[in-house]
Amino acid sequence: MTLQKLLKKLQTAQKTLIPSDRTEDYLTDYQTAPGDVDAYYMGVKYKDLKAISEDVEEIEATVGVAFLVYGSKWAKLYNTLDLKYNPLWNVDAEIVEEHDIAKRHTEDTFAEREDTDTYGETTGNTVYGQLDDNVTNKTTPYDSAEFRNLSKQERQVLEHQDDYTTDQHEDTHKKGAHTDEHDEDAYKDTITTTRTGNIGVTSSQELLEKERSVSDFKFLDILMTDIIDMITEPYFEED
Repeated sequence: MTLQKLLKKLQTAQKTLIPSDRTEDYLTDYQTAPGDVDAYYMGVKYKDLKAISEDVEEIEATVGVAFLVYGSKWAKLYNTLDLKYNPLWNVDAEIVEEHDIAKRHTEDTFAEREDTDTYGETTGNTVYGQLDDNVTNKTTPYDSAEFRNLSKQERQVLEHQDDYTTDQHEDTHKKGAHTDEHDEDAYKDTITTTRTGNIGVTSSQELLEKERSVSDFKFLDILMTDIIDMITEPYFEED
């Protein structure tokens, strides 16, 4: 039985070459229009190839085997469709280096030390302005509500200046011998280096040509060809 006739049996049974309960991510394009995909590959492209069986259930079982044989390959190829890259770069890598830094204890030892700060003689003055100050104390007799002056003080401080002089002197500080200790916990030092661009081993024209080849990649064609290869008998051309 040719694939074209097998296609008609599948259509009559309202089935598709790949069962609908297969929901792997890489079947997204197939599941969009399974009937149309089957019609093209089984009814047009490979219509004259001979199926290994006329029994639809046996064909379905063989398709299941194809998923065991090619499943990991299909998944890896499908994931490459989501890769983002610059077609004119031949280097696009991220290098991560990790270094384990052990716990550390360090000690800094200082000998006895004496420091002297020397200050030269200084002179200065403070100027005060004139100050007038009047203070009046008032009181009220027991038989009157009016206040009367009890006493009055008047004070006046004239403008004046205070001069001062600080003699030359030294301040001496002594610090005994001592040791400063430092502890650092263990940690992981991570260094990430990103390298991108064209390092010159391949010309931009060659990279562009390879990109054009990549654009011819048809994942669905690989998927269906692998399955059809499993459900058809080997084909040999006669000399």
